[in-house]
Amino acid sequence: MGYMDFERDYKQWISEMKTKWIGEKVVYEGCEYEVMDVDYNGGLLINKPAEYTDTTAVKPWEVK
Repeated sequence: MGYMDFERDYKQWISEMKTKWIGEKVVYEGCEYEVMDVDYNGGLLINKPAEYTDTTAVKPWEVK
């Protein structure tokens, strides 16, 4: 009986998200932004300045 290696599978998923999203142009709240990175939760870090950072984390389904 097989088992899942959650740590490897999670790291692989984040790596795939980064490959797919980094550098993509997205529309969030009616404005266009660029995806700068993907955080450890799978959130997209767009170049919309926040209070203490240069990026804002958004969920992939919140962008077009």
